[in-house]
Amino acid sequence: MTQYIRLLILATYFLGCWGLHIVDLAVPEVVENGSRSSVLLDCAYRYESYEREGLVVKWFYNNEPEPVYQWIPGKRPEAMGVLKGRVNLDYPATTEEYGRHRALEILHPTTDLTGYYTCRVSSFHDEEYASKKMIVYAPATSMNMTYYKPTSTTANITCHAHGLYPQPTLALTQAATRKAVESEVEVVEGDEGYSVYLEAVVEDRTLPQETVFECVLYIPGTQYQVRRRIIYLPGYASLGGYGGASMMDAAPVLLLILLLSQLLHQAHPPPALRHT
Repeated sequence: MTQYIRLLILATYFLGCWGLHIVDLAVPEVVENGSRSSVLLDCAYRYESYEREGLVVKWFYNNEPEPVYQWIPGKRPEAMGVLKGRVNLDYPATTEEYGRHRALEILHPTTDLTGYYTCRVSSFHDEEYASKKMIVYAPATSMNMTYYKPTSTTANITCHAHGLYPQPTLALTQAATRKAVESEVEVVEGDEGYSVYLEAVVEDRTLPQETVFECVLYIPGTQYQVRRRIIYLPGYASLGGYGGASMMDAAPVLLLILLLSQLLHQAHPPPALRHT
């Protein structure tokens, strides 16, 4: 019995090694929308000579049952569905006859092509498949951070960004301590991508004399990240700000205006009024 098991294991090993087998699936993980003229998805496989009979390469997008690309050696490749008209059908992955058009050269990839790509190679004798995800992301078209004081002891901090894809995330922290600030986040999907809004209410008594707040925008699954900062001075009525710009207190500004007015009055006194 032991000898039989060993033979079975060896047979399984050699069939797996020498039969039809995908040796590498190369799919770019992250691509910025509009940044590249094309991307290459390659499906390298090996096969035995007897498996040339009935050999077919198909690519599938997400969970769709129908392929978006098909190539039968000896025939011209076809692109269908979401990839119709968006693939270079003449791209040669190799000079080898039975692997020449195994790859996808997708032209001008856009955000709607984000998803899982599955390569399936089959013959009359065997079948192999493998999947990987590609994210085509769109950076923010705008991002702003500001605050206002609804009361003398509290401040509302807001941060919003627009035009992103796929769904982004916003987080608010105190920059010095990296302490997360409790906030409400709303995400809205529109024709131009995702918009995300963050709002937090902070109390002056819980903050140091000067606090730097940082808003971090990122897209999960990518290295895309944008930061904005503001400086908040508890206890002052204040003006809104953007990015890392410091907030100005209204009281010192008003005092400066009054002092300048007084100096001008002393330098150029008005003419004396004549009594009649």
